[in-house]
Amino acid sequence: AELSGRVTGAQGKPVAAARVRVTGQAQEALTGADGEFRLLNLPGGMIRLSVAATGYFESKDIEIDPARESGVEIRLTE
Repeated sequence: AELSGRVTGAQGKPVAAARVRVTGQAQEALTGADGEFRLLNLPGGMIRLSVAATGYFESKDIEIDPARESGVEIRLTE
């Protein structure tokens, strides 16, 4: 399954170079200048994403549907 998403800061602006990692898995990605990322080859079911950037850390549980691409928006708080 695939997961694409966008990481934003407290004011809703994109956060570049944030590390998005699937807890307990090898998959991780860095966000681009637009705050967007994509993770491939994910297992279906519930996963936990950890997002880290300078001054920020957030984790979020996401349900992954193996039959289609999933999307998520993560807003980081300081």
